[in-house]
Amino acid sequence: MDWSDFPHLSQHHRELAEHMAQGLGEQALVNLLHCPPEQHVARLEQFEAFVFGQRRNASEARNEALNRTVETLSARPAQPRPIRMDPPKFDGTSPHTIVHWLLTVEQCGVAQLIEDDTRMVSYAMSNLRGKASEWAYSALMANADAFPSWAIFKAKISAMYQPPNNEVLLMARFFGARQAKRSLQEFVQEMRSLSAFINGEPIPERIKVATFMNGLRHWPIASGPFQKGASDDGRVN
Repeated sequence: MDWSDFPHLSQHHRELAEHMAQGLGEQALVNLLHCPPEQHVARLEQFEAFVFGQRRNASEARNEALNRTVETLSARPAQPRPIRMDPPKFDGTSPHTIVHWLLTVEQCGVAQLIEDDTRMVSYAMSNLRGKASEWAYSALMANADAFPSWAIFKAKISAMYQPPNNEVLLMARFFGARQAKRSLQEFVQEMRSLSAFINGEPIPERIKVATFMNGLRHWPIASGPFQKGASDDGRVN
């Protein structure tokens, strides 16, 4: 384009004319330049206003869409994230631990956001070892619906590995526990675990303390470590 034929157009207006040709085609520019010269500037400025308006509308539409997205996301409740926790493995060699193991599996399942019964059973079975694992998978091989729910799985594995006189055995272990060569902290932990395993009528606190004191290798200066925890030298934590 030889702009020398259009001295009345500034550099800005010439750039607008080229932009018009790019956006609307060369014919649009030809039509413009065939108009009387006094109309050139006004029409180019109309085109400029149109382009700015289109850009503004597009920007506003993008901002509105972004705001709607932000509002939608803000309105959604915060989704909890699973916490990676794994229970100890159960092999069936310590029957008195089955109650504690099942409780631990449930707590780990909650932390990992496992709500479906089928997944919960699968998760528990993945933490079985040895004879306990063989028992569970043999049951599934014999009957695919052997464990249709978490409650049934718990009942069956408890019946299999928890002795009929489990409460009596646990009580006997609790009242016969001795510190021997273990640290005081290890003895405290055993007493707490045994107490937690007993599902019958709760043992009165005074009897727990008396049993604990009776099992100590040396009597500590401060009493009540079973209730509050103690360090190896007998001081209450």
